[in-house]
Amino acid sequence: MKQSEINREQAAALAAKLTPEEKRGLLTTHQHAAERLGLGEFYVGTEVARGFVGRRAEDFSTVFPQPVGLASTFDRDLLRQLGDIAGTECRAYYNRDQRSALCVWGPTVDMERDPRWGRTEEAYGEDPFLAGELTAALTSGMAGDHPCYLKVLPTLKHFCANNYEEKRINDDAFLPPRLKYEYYYAAFMPAIRFGGAKSIMTAYNEINGVPALCNPDLKRIIKEKWGLWFVVTDGADFGQTLLAHKYGASHADVYAEAIRAGCDLMTDDDTLTANAAECALQEGLLAESELDEMLTNVLYARMRLGQLSDDCPYDSITPEEIDTDAARAVNLRAAEEQFVLLKNEGMLPLQNPKRIAVCGPLADENLRDWYTGYFRDAVSVPEGMRAEYPDAEIITDSLWDHVTVQAANGKYLAVHADGTCAFDADTISEQTTFALQDWGENWQNLYAVSAKRYLRVSDDGRLLLHNRSVYDWFTHETFRLLDTPDGTILEAPFHHRRMEAAADGTIRFTDQTAVMPERAFRIEVISRGTDRAKELAANADAVIYCTGNHPVQVAKECYDRKTLALNIQPDMAETLHSTNPKTAMLLISGYPYAINREQEILPAILWSSHAGAHLGTAAAHVLSGAYNPAGRLPLTWYRSEHDLPGIGNYDIESAGTTYLYFRGKPLYPFGFGLSYAAFRYESLSITQNADGRGHTAKYLGMRRR
Repeated sequence: MKQSEINREQAAALAAKLTPEEKRGLLTTHQHAAERLGLGEFYVGTEVARGFVGRRAEDFSTVFPQPVGLASTFDRDLLRQLGDIAGTECRAYYNRDQRSALCVWGPTVDMERDPRWGRTEEAYGEDPFLAGELTAALTSGMAGDHPCYLKVLPTLKHFCANNYEEKRINDDAFLPPRLKYEYYYAAFMPAIRFGGAKSIMTAYNEINGVPALCNPDLKRIIKEKWGLWFVVTDGADFGQTLLAHKYGASHADVYAEAIRAGCDLMTDDDTLTANAAECALQEGLLAESELDEMLTNVLYARMRLGQLSDDCPYDSITPEEIDTDAARAVNLRAAEEQFVLLKNEGMLPLQNPKRIAVCGPLADENLRDWYTGYFRDAVSVPEGMRAEYPDAEIITDSLWDHVTVQAANGKYLAVHADGTCAFDADTISEQTTFALQDWGENWQNLYAVSAKRYLRVSDDGRLLLHNRSVYDWFTHETFRLLDTPDGTILEAPFHHRRMEAAADGTIRFTDQTAVMPERAFRIEVISRGTDRAKELAANADAVIYCTGNHPVQVAKECYDRKTLALNIQPDMAETLHSTNPKTAMLLISGYPYAINREQEILPAILWSSHAGAHLGTAAAHVLSGAYNPAGRLPLTWYRSEHDLPGIGNYDIESAGTTYLYFRGKPLYPFGFGLSYAAFRYESLSITQNADGRGHTAKYLGMRRR
């Protein structure tokens, strides 16, 4: 098929040729083959929040800073370039495998109305204009500029009002009508009308009593007015609409209503979906013509991706175009641009220091979140500083407390060369020493100092050494420490099981919760992080304290934060500063924190998202002044969670949240960001864009002094 032949009529003609069995195979995001019509097996949906997300180390990509960091650049041109890189790399993987990575899931456009939301890292701030403009640019780059074919087809997530992880499955988000259209919907419109997004993913929650996949605005607004091609559900949402929302009389009933509302593909079980569709047709809940319209939508998209053509120019993209030097250069620029200078009283940039202490829980880490692909040549902050200051001595320490764990048998927990662990050591040694990492809200890890690996609960219930880093959907390196009068309980939260040591020192995890001697342990601190911090700071010309969140623990998909407090190594910044007044904080996080005390006492504070492979290089460039920080905060930083309403309150106007309606004094307002240069804006004017996209402020004068 040639590009001149690709239109909806051609797609409808193709849909009419499908047999009933072939139609059954095209109802979910797992598209079964219809070989006689030239359709191979195909999977709709590859994560692309920060570029192509591969789940194997060999499927690496150019991994961008987290979206909340990209939002702080306020840079459309940069986002368009990053989108082009992501689209090229996704297409390269599709051309290699011919199965997925063409219909991509991202960017996330949910409004960041509450910084406690567990996926704040994933989206583009609290302002719908900013989020809309940046995601329109990003998706334009992804889709490419060919007049007919798309390089990839971006899917916006999650339509809409999806900011309450712990109740997202059956939460009902009440949206006042004006806010629904002017705030929540408005953020999605630019990427669909003016960008490259031709698909959206519905949210899990209800919107004013109607599950998001049954929202009639999918068809009457997003498709008919904005021109969207097709809609997918979030994972397993079709099935749980009946079971969790108690909506509809049957799966067939839900399926018919969803299709009629404008939802096309179910990200769900093939058999469940096919049976529901068949029942809906047999019971007269759904007409065959409505099913054919849905199939036409999806087939048209696949045709525009070149799947039935032999002249698609993007078919020539090869894996050699993945993570190129040019892509890395743009990505380094992104990592630099997203840095925000929150405070500076003359400490930065660092001028000719001889000894720099780069310390803290994130000092020697470059972490990934769940929607991060594999990046090569990751640079930590100390590595970046060594390259930037080759004549200076860079000293580093995580500043975690080092502890031993002793069982009722009197023996210490020890790690062995074969990766096993047991309570079989008579004395304290390097093999019995663990860094106790506490990431807040009782999410804690035990890091073996000798092996430089984490302890993990294995699938068969043993305690074993695992990887150098913590990364998984369920982090089995996570423990909750529960203090009792008889000792400390070590609980594996994802198993809801507690550690137990037998008399011979062997370890198992049990669902028995009574506090017995074999389940109670003595944890002794043998090296305090605060003591090492004082020594480190006293012997440095400058201290860079690197702290922030762990992206796959505490707050993430399925988990919201309970507090905005920086509850990781509490008071450590003050300890360092009291020893060495030249202490700056480098806060690396996907979320705002209420760093009130740090703002009061420290001479300099920088914020960065988890910024990908170039985090350390970009940080060093900013700290040295080789790059002048210019990022601006894309959402309000509050002084406390007590400034916020319940996290389920989406009525930001009556609740008084976001920069639009907050009546209090923020720690840092939306758009805040300093620079090493002094500047002010003046002579602002407003002009109407010719394309009718609204009003844009023009900065006619910017004076530096």
